[in-house]
Amino acid sequence: MKGVIRTFLCIELPEVVRQALGRGEEPLRKRYPDLRWVHPDSLHITLKFCGEGSPETVEQFAASFGRLCGSAGISPFGLIPGASGGLPSLSRMRTLCVGVEGEKEVLRAAAETAEKAGEECGLPRSARPFLPHITLARARTPLRLLREELPEFPPFAWTVEEIVLMKSTLRPSGPEYAPLFSWPLGETQGFQAVLDPNII
Repeated sequence: MKGVIRTFLCIELPEVVRQALGRGEEPLRKRYPDLRWVHPDSLHITLKFCGEGSPETVEQFAASFGRLCGSAGISPFGLIPGASGGLPSLSRMRTLCVGVEGEKEVLRAAAETAEKAGEECGLPRSARPFLPHITLARARTPLRLLREELPEFPPFAWTVEEIVLMKSTLRPSGPEYAPLFSWPLGETQGFQAVLDPNII
């Protein structure tokens, strides 16, 4: 295998949550047409951005995370979309996002497991503390938003049953994602390839 692969470890959202978030975005979409909106099918919670690496490094990371996730005993857990907000702040927003509520201690444990797996493969730890969120849109230049403008979302709870390693391909129209490996939570058999291995 040749080349490099851009990857990130994430939790995908169920369809009902993606649809709810998409409906809640509509008023802001009309008010701020210059925001770059994430396609509903691509909404997710990032556990670790791995960056670009060789196929061998990607496979090493997958094997390490599968082993560590199994030994950590991370079981299915519940999450709920929280309040919307802006990063780094509403006064100079670069990223419009939704917070995450529910069993966040398990979510943080999964993120820390990802960091440990990355360290085993020579990947640097994330520079910032883990902040669970769902990115809805990005601004090309800092944007000032008022709190009363932020969308509100119904509290659709869901159970996280797997973690996915995604390949990210940058396109002029936006990034395209494709799953490489998945890990069913509560099981200890390691990772599973979910697509043709030739994808990497």
